[in-house]
Amino acid sequence: MEVTNIIFTIIFAMELVVKIIGLGIVKYMSSGLNIFDFVVVLSSLVEFVAPAGNARMFQILRAFRVLRIFKLIRGAEGL
Repeated sequence: MEVTNIIFTIIFAMELVVKIIGLGIVKYMSSGLNIFDFVVVLSSLVEFVAPAGNARMFQILRAFRVLRIFKLIRGAEGL
């Protein structure tokens, strides 16, 4: 699970960087879903550098990652 967490966090972080470069920071931050993605990815990255004792604090933030799935499903009308 830890390896999968790291892999997906890296993928989402790369997506975030590419979107910011492509759209520009102002246009990127004008979308509520992009702001949500930014907060989720940022919290995931902070979790990696936080001491192990503070990991419990980030368990609630992990639940927000599940909401990314709903975002993907909402964008795919064929589903």
